[in-house]
Amino acid sequence: MNGRSRTRVPALRRRIALASATVMIGTLLQAAAQPASVAADRDSGRPDLPASEKPVEVSAVPVIPRTPTKGPRTPAKAPRAAWPLAGVATIDPPEDSSSVVRAKGLPLAVGGKQAPEKMRARIFDRESARQVGADGLLFSLEADEPDTTTKRKGGVVRARLDYSSIAEAFGGGYADRLRLVELPTCALTTPAKAACRKATPIEAVNDTESATLTASSVPLKASGATVLAAVADDASMGGDYKATPLSSSAQWSTSLNTGDFSWSYAMNVPDVPGGLLPSVGISYSSGSVDGRSGNSNNQGSWVGDGFDMWPGSIERRYKSCMDDGIEHADGGKPADLCWAYDNAFISFNGKGGELVPDGTDLFRLRDDDGTKIQRMRGSSSDVRANDARND
Repeated sequence: MNGRSRTRVPALRRRIALASATVMIGTLLQAAAQPASVAADRDSGRPDLPASEKPVEVSAVPVIPRTPTKGPRTPAKAPRAAWPLAGVATIDPPEDSSSVVRAKGLPLAVGGKQAPEKMRARIFDRESARQVGADGLLFSLEADEPDTTTKRKGGVVRARLDYSSIAEAFGGGYADRLRLVELPTCALTTPAKAACRKATPIEAVNDTESATLTASSVPLKASGATVLAAVADDASMGGDYKATPLSSSAQWSTSLNTGDFSWSYAMNVPDVPGGLLPSVGISYSSGSVDGRSGNSNNQGSWVGDGFDMWPGSIERRYKSCMDDGIEHADGGKPADLCWAYDNAFISFNGKGGELVPDGTDLFRLRDDDGTKIQRMRGSSSDVRANDARND
């Protein structure tokens, strides 16, 4: 046993020495055979490009300058506007009448059942309007000296301002955005003070066809003049010029398994009594156009390929002519569809089913849930979008 152990130890040592020598020789060969690009890294800090990737010479591409738009950046001609001159007029409103009387030489009419017996109306020039911060007409109304018998002064009047001469003074629907405001009396004497430029809205109707602002109830001050001005608001019946809020209304999703991309957008609909609002929206699915072939109906929807918008449908159903007992002259059975009976099937807003007549041009669902459907007919002179008459 001891003799065999002594013999195995030197043999094991020789094997270990041989393996170590082999590893060292392989390492030295690998270092000697390293590519030149790695060897070049010692000097420049980065390897050179391989010989197969030669750089290509490039040159600067000339940039064509953009042709500027000809003409002035602002309109060459000023908008058409004839600002009225400053003036004063005395008005005698009719007694017990809601009608208004035009002030002589002024674009202003005043009246009303509670108006004073005599009134003084004044139109200020454009510079005075600018000083108080008004971009429209500036005017004042004041009760004349009180009558010695009735002592009437102050009151509530009906005022109508004609702004047709300045309707096109500014852009952006200026005439549609005009409104009436009341200013403190000190705006005429000290317009630079902020307190004297504070505007209080007066309820008025803007008739853009006749270009008039009519206030049915303008209270007059017991002493001093009531100062009014026509100014432009930031909104009108046709829209507003406020910043549009950015809100994420659409929804989208992707399938990691199939790669399908889906997107949907819900549309707003006007409110109706009872809250019976339809659900209207557009949806898209990339998977709906995958795998199509020439044997399938590849026609895109009415809103685009891959998109879908389903407002509902009404269809009529037919039966096979063979079931109706119809034959060709040779005894063959036709493959056509024939009229079965007066029927209609509807599908909309999550509901559907066959329509059952409930009077003249009135229908209900076979599974009646209270839904009422009415048929609207055209006439010989009223052609609908499908170019059909009397349908």
